[in-house]
Amino acid sequence: MKKAVLIGASALALMATPAFAQVGSEIDQDGNGNDATVSQTATGFTDSYVTQVGDNNDADVTQSGVNNNSTIEQTTDGFIGTNTDPSNEATVTQAGTNGDSTIIQDGNNTATLTQGITGASLNDDAFILQIGANTATVDQAGLNQVTAVAQVGFGNEATVNQYGEGSGLNPATLVDDFVNEKVAGAAIAQVGFNNVATIEQSAGSAEGGSLIVQLASDNTATNTQTGDSAFSEVYQFGGSGNFANVEQGGVDADSFVVQNGSDNIARVGQVGGSSFVSQAGNGNVAHVTQGGAALPAGL
Repeated sequence: MKKAVLIGASALALMATPAFAQVGSEIDQDGNGNDATVSQTATGFTDSYVTQVGDNNDADVTQSGVNNNSTIEQTTDGFIGTNTDPSNEATVTQAGTNGDSTIIQDGNNTATLTQGITGASLNDDAFILQIGANTATVDQAGLNQVTAVAQVGFGNEATVNQYGEGSGLNPATLVDDFVNEKVAGAAIAQVGFNNVATIEQSAGSAEGGSLIVQLASDNTATNTQTGDSAFSEVYQFGGSGNFANVEQGGVDADSFVVQNGSDNIARVGQVGGSSFVSQAGNGNVAHVTQGGAALPAGL
């Protein structure tokens, strides 16, 4: 196994580096069983780039401070991973403000991205692109958090959790190529079969926002929002067995669900106003509860 371990911003480096200088690390690995670990603990302004081409890649990046950037690119070359032994595994943890993280994976992929969970953060951006059999988890805490997850392949799972006030005041423009839609807060686009997407935006969100787009069959979309201006859009196109569940709370809740296919189910519970559900196909069921009523236990 090839291993690369880099501890950034040591005491000597800090003494020799002017204030606000960019501290960077770059790791390139080509081969089998690559393992890269990056730890940057400066006050901020750090860059990390990890590129892995080969088999069974594993990258772990930890950054603290302000204005940190992390990019991980993993590509499989011949090795076909499994859920228990993925070909690509990426983990990024950013503590501080103005963190940017990008994860790009091609193979049997697992991505875990955490921003601000150890302490409320500000203005973090997260983007995950996965091609293959994919699992993505994003956790963000703080103000003005933005997430975009795009998955292409089979058996995809995407989970986005955003906690804190004002989750998402910026557009998730990175997903525009998929849906030509600008949303604040979180965006998930999936292309493939057996997709699962979950978005949760907790209390205090001045402007919430959520978008889930799923194409193909056996899709499941779940969205839970609490806040003053929560809104959600769920699109599911083609195939069968689609399910969409939206729970919202707050003053200006807004939900828009479109399903195209057979055996689709849409379930929306709202405390605020406005909801629109459009279904085309056979065996579709829609249930909407509004005006402060409790969410129905089932259909």
